[in-house]
Amino acid sequence: MKKGFINILIYIFLPTILISLFTRDINNKYYSLYLLISYLIILLYFIIKYKKEILTYLKDFKLKYLKTILIYFFIGFSLMILCNYIINYIIIPNGISNNELNNREFLLNNKIIYSILLTTIIPILEEITFRLEFKKNIKNKHLFLILSSITFALLHVVSSNRLIELIYIIPYFILGLTFSTIYLKTNNILSNIIAHSLNNTITLLIILLF
Repeated sequence: MKKGFINILIYIFLPTILISLFTRDINNKYYSLYLLISYLIILLYFIIKYKKEILTYLKDFKLKYLKTILIYFFIGFSLMILCNYIINYIIIPNGISNNELNNREFLLNNKIIYSILLTTIIPILEEITFRLEFKKNIKNKHLFLILSSITFALLHVVSSNRLIELIYIIPYFILGLTFSTIYLKTNNILSNIIAHSLNNTITLLIILLF
């Protein structure tokens, strides 16, 4: 599990460290470019580190996995939407998670770069960070589901401004549980990367259109 936590630290802190070498101003016109470069560096590191596993997953991926991906994604995404609806309209009227607010702010900064990050690079990085190493080291599937999903959820609510906003850990946990379940069902990380990318693409379209 040590490598898993190292991956998490790299994913969380390295972009901030690299960007701070150039600017601390999120409104800097090159901020999005620095962010993209930072994530590409992490992606390259992960590809080199997990080259053997990635090549095996690419070789073993089967089209029949798409059915499993879509079924479990539809169930998980529907539950997440329902949970968000209850939170945003009953518990925190007109509420929105701080993570989503950050996504919207980055999109305003540079739609093209952040769209690339959100739909491709970030899903790959987060699935490697929260699923691959966890599954390698946690043999009990139930424990893997819980730990990988709760860690994933915690990362997405850690920037909350109010204590009550920590309740958003529930929909993010559901989302993480969905990706982890797909990973277990197909035993191929490309499956949950596809599901994660699909989720982020839908989220992106909702933000841009509404």
